[in-house]
Amino acid sequence: MTIEHKYPIQIVQWKHETFEKFFGKNEEKLEYGLNLSQIDIFNRCLYFHVKILHKHYNDCNGIVFSTETVSSFRLKYEPTLIKAEPLFELIHQAGYEYAKIFHHKTQNTNLYHHKISRPSFKEFSPELNSIVDDWNSKHHFPFVHKRKIIIDFPGLPNIPLHKRYDETKMTLEQRISYKLFKGQRISEEEEQIFSNLPSFYNELNNSLLNLDYSSFKQVDIDDFKAYLSYAFNYTPLITNQIEVNRLYRLVINESVSGKNVRIVDTKYMKYPNLQIVTEKNVFNRCSTSKSTLFYLTEDIDTAIRETKPPINRLVTVGAWKPKKGKKFTSYPIIYDEKAIAANPNIQEAYASVKEIEDSYNPLLSGYLRSYLKLLCREYSKPIKSKLEYLISALFSESILELESDNTDFNFDCILYPSVGNKFKTINIAFKPNVADQDFFLEKVIEFEIESYSDHYVSKTDPEEISVARVCNLAVTNRIQTTGEILW
Repeated sequence: MTIEHKYPIQIVQWKHETFEKFFGKNEEKLEYGLNLSQIDIFNRCLYFHVKILHKHYNDCNGIVFSTETVSSFRLKYEPTLIKAEPLFELIHQAGYEYAKIFHHKTQNTNLYHHKISRPSFKEFSPELNSIVDDWNSKHHFPFVHKRKIIIDFPGLPNIPLHKRYDETKMTLEQRISYKLFKGQRISEEEEQIFSNLPSFYNELNNSLLNLDYSSFKQVDIDDFKAYLSYAFNYTPLITNQIEVNRLYRLVINESVSGKNVRIVDTKYMKYPNLQIVTEKNVFNRCSTSKSTLFYLTEDIDTAIRETKPPINRLVTVGAWKPKKGKKFTSYPIIYDEKAIAANPNIQEAYASVKEIEDSYNPLLSGYLRSYLKLLCREYSKPIKSKLEYLISALFSESILELESDNTDFNFDCILYPSVGNKFKTINIAFKPNVADQDFFLEKVIEFEIESYSDHYVSKTDPEEISVARVCNLAVTNRIQTTGEILW
């Protein structure tokens, strides 16, 4: 492992109370947060971030000393397994840099003689081993590990040679697309190779329409995932900054609490617990059986159509608001023809993205259209089996796991058209940490559905219900900071 660049340590926070606040009993806490990024294919590198949180708690005055620093390292990508020991050396460097800053900034204070303990490998070994095992299994190239290499799957086209990794652990597809994005000249041979890529995605798109997911056994699921890792081993990054006013999430009371009774705790209104998702072992539109997301939508009608609650059972809708002025980085799914025709907002977003796309080399534009058309169809298709969510769920998971020094590509959410509401509105799937940090529950609405209607009215009030007749409606905005909902 080679360090290409060591970034200056960043002081995110530094709070030091006056000497008097330290009178009494004090307790110190020093914690490290570690993060190993995915591979930056274009720059042939990855990043390791070490966050240090240092606090002193006083039994009378609470937190009297609080700091947060981040040390970042750019590592050269090398086609070998990452090991824990070299990463620990970076932790040691981060700790040493923090200790120097601490010593300097606490001169002439009550903490001047305080020493920062040196990290030990034994202390970090379990977490480091978990991080490198996860990275090596999930993000490294398939043939370096014991992961299956599947270049053909029954009923689907074989993976072309130019989409397979070579001895440098890259593909011709990745190399040529990089040149085209950068406006660099490509050879006639490269031009011919890249011009064939759209035909692969067109063929794959047509084949997927006839794929029988209901017959999949576990071995088929594993093989299909391995095949997809080659079929989608290049990811076009499209980013869209969005602002939202108020969004809605509907839950069926009995499904989340186990009883058909009123919900009085906000924990039932948020994203599902990861353990519950894992136990259910099913896929959703934007999340796998190993991840959980905060699904929200534009209005209550859409929430009803997406969830399809049973008749005469309690359902509860949460009206969620973001922090004032908060913008979110979304990956927009906007290339579906039906969605473009039905939704003016998607039309506008598509026109904006297409304007940028048209500025690319025609070869690259044609490739992107074929790729994204397939992808968007997967997000907007009606399904019969939860396994039909495999492609959109795996793609979403990979997008939301991206971590880049370019904040434009640190995605908060996936934006996609509502299939349940015939593409007239949009759904947004947010990462759990975004839900926790950037949203608050403004209002809670409870009702039962008496009957359904096929009628959907485009309206200015997102809380007006036109797709169902409801009864026993109750509303409250009395929500305690403890999470208790008061009715």
